[in-house]
Order: sequence, then structure tokens, then C-alpha cells
Amino acid sequence: MNNVLNLIAEFKQLELKNYPHKEIKSLITKIGGFPITCEGLYIGDEIIRARRNISNESYLYRKDLSYVPKEFNNKYQRASTPNKTMFYGCPLKRMHLRKPKDLDINDLLLISCLEVSNLLKTDADGEERITFSRWAVTKTIKLCAMYCLKEFIVDDSHENEIYKIYLSELNRKSDPQYAKCFLEVLTFFSDEFAKEINNGSYDYDYMISAIFAELMVESERVGIYYPSVQTKYSNKIGYNVAITPETTDTSLKLISSLECTLYKKGNEVYIDQDRVAFITNNNNKLEYNQVATKDHLGKDLVLEFLEGEILSKQIKL
Repeated sequence: MNNVLNLIAEFKQLELKNYPHKEIKSLITKIGGFPITCEGLYIGDEIIRARRNISNESYLYRKDLSYVPKEFNNKYQRASTPNKTMFYGCPLKRMHLRKPKDLDINDLLLISCLEVSNLLKTDADGEERITFSRWAVTKTIKLCAMYCLKEFIVDDSHENEIYKIYLSELNRKSDPQYAKCFLEVLTFFSDEFAKEINNGSYDYDYMISAIFAELMVESERVGIYYPSVQTKYSNKIGYNVAITPETTDTSLKLISSLECTLYKKGNEVYIDQDRVAFITNNNNKLEYNQVATKDHLGKDLVLEFLEGEILSKQIKL
């Protein structure tokens, strides 16, 4: 046990700015095998993925909405390395859960925005074009779940049920000393996935979680399930998934693509729907159509609405 705790201490002493990829991989390997919490995505589940539109272009093909192509994957992210690109998104889990989370599509749109929007990471007002894609799970996907921290475990949630089962099994099958050790290890790596990293920080800040994910993918798991740091662990904690390209291509089906404009004024945010494309063939070029009038306000009405929200809250104060 002391040896494993010493290895964790070594992780904390690493100078990440030196990009110690080999050292991190070696330390993880030295820890050896340990029980992990597991999560699954099943037929009926969906994933919402957001991608910021850099200019006025539209994303017209499945590949534009999916994972970053290998040749452009050149930095560390929370669950991927330059060696292994991944598909990122927010899962919408269905009624196979014992205690499903009270989230709807609008919640997932906002959680997705928090991950990709520049405006939501700053104090600036303005607007941003964001495209959301909706994906259906067509085959069971096995994931390594990284929520072994009390901040993530909301009472009466599915995640809390899984966590309790993990602790029960860990204590039943392991010597108390080793059970404590395993929990320390999983908590350390969960903490790395939960680490809050400032906008504009260097990609090396993600190295430990990214390399851990890479090694997990080399085993039986095909991805990672982890809490969205951007939600600040609110009552409606959002979760993200990172899934291998191979599994994305074989187990996810693109359903639709929705072009939106995100407007921000102070602390008020509105996501206005602009154009939508429904996919009948993954290989076809996407054809966008204007969304129904009831779902599209337009810039003037959105800004008027946001101003009204701000004034209403000022009056209440």
C-alpha cells in the first residue's frame, strides 16, 4: 500500500510543463491493476455534441461533427492525447437507469456549450455560432467512470448508486488496507479528470488524465465517463463521455445537426435555434432548413428578452 501511495506522491511532484509523457505512463503502469467504476451507454441512449463554428461555415458532413481527425489531433485534452483522438459529447441516458437524472435536451445543450464556448468562459458579452449534433447509441458501449469524488455524487442519483455498489464490492472482496489503497488511487485519477483548468492554460495540464484515458482504452474499455467540470458540480451535474473513433464509427449513428446562435449579456444566456438538418444517410451531405418560427426568435428579440431578464432581476434585488 505504501508503495502505491508513494507513486501518487510522485505524480504530484511532476513538472508537467516538461511534458513527462513517459514518466506518467511508467507511474500508471507501476500502480498496476485496480478496480474501477464502470458505466455503460445502451441502445436508446443519445449523445449531444457541440462544435463552435469558427467562421460562417456550416458543417456539412458526419466527419465534420465527429472526432478530430488524427492528423489534426496534436494536443492533450482531458481524455485524449496526441497519440489518440477521441469523440467528446454529453450523454442523455434513458429509462434503463434505476434513478435517471432530471436532465432534458436543453440542459445538455447548455452543458455542451460550456465545454466549447469562448463567451461562456469569459466575462464578455456577445454572440457565437455553435452547431449541435445528436447521436444515437446503436450498440452497448463500455466506459470507465471517473466520478469517485463526493462532489460528483448527488443524493438519489444513478451515479451515487453505482458508487455505493463499488464501495460495497471493494470492501467485500478486498482486505481493508488494500480497499483503502484502491480507493485512494481511483480518487486521485478522478480528481485529475475533475481538475479545473483556466481558459488559456497549456495542454500539459491535462496530461495525467489524458494518458490514463489512453491506457484505459488499450484495455477492455472503449472510453471514459466523467463529470463536466464547467458545470461547477451544480445540482444538475452534467457528464461527458470520451469515446474512441473506432467505437464511434461502429456504435453511434448521427441523427441530426442543429445550427444555433448563443447570445450572452451579463450572466444571461440564450441559445437561439437557426437551422436544422435531419440525417437519413451518414454518407450524404447535410441539407439544412430553417427551424420552425416558434423555435427561432432572431437577434433583436433575443437581445430584448435578455435585457428584460436582467431588469427583472435588478428589480427583485
